[in-house]
Amino acid sequence: MYLEKRHIHESTVLDCYGKFNDHDHDVFIQTLETLNAEGCRYVVVNLTSVYQLSESIIGLLKFAHEYFTMSEGQLVLVSPLSSVRRDLDQAEITATIPTYMAVYDALHRRNAVVNDAVLGSTPRVTSRPFGIPPHVEETSEHSEPHIHLIENELVGVGEHAT
Repeated sequence: MYLEKRHIHESTVLDCYGKFNDHDHDVFIQTLETLNAEGCRYVVVNLTSVYQLSESIIGLLKFAHEYFTMSEGQLVLVSPLSSVRRDLDQAEITATIPTYMAVYDALHRRNAVVNDAVLGSTPRVTSRPFGIPPHVEETSEHSEPHIHLIENELVGVGEHAT
């Protein structure tokens, strides 16, 4: 694996390239120790250009996340490639380490964390229609004439608009 480090604002992005396997363990740990010593508190591990992760690297990523969390920092992942996402999902790493689809999201939209259900290969299907929060129960409080009145008002709006 090839590793590049870049600083963006007060964050550090580690761009990883190629195959991330056991041979890269020492270099990755040494890089994380250097970043921690430099005072970096928000590290983005960009796996966008990684096409394969070995099983031991999954454990290393979990360790790195804990390492930065214990030193009052944060380590997050970026992984849009389906093969790497599948490996992360199978190891349930997205449940513990914030994972994003793009570096921009990791740096600027920290609420855009992708959960493991989205990373999985099977799309998640919800039973509620769009726009209804899960804590709201559907009730039939409206009478039939009231519903028709609302439908007529909507049709009336459409007629005036044309």
